[in-house]
Amino acid sequence: MSQNIKPGYKKTEIGWIPEDWDFLKFEDVSKIDNKNLKANTNATYGFYYISL
Repeated sequence: MSQNIKPGYKKTEIGWIPEDWDFLKFEDVSKIDNKNLKANTNATYGFYYISL
């Protein structure tokens, strides 16, 4: 299968993004409250939050 690759883009694990963008995980750029949200928390667990 052939893909049309646009100049100036790169392939990442989340798809194609501009070359000058970075792909980072939330844990790399934020503080995770491990006391209340453990690593083994079910991935479908829902919660309310305030977006800043």
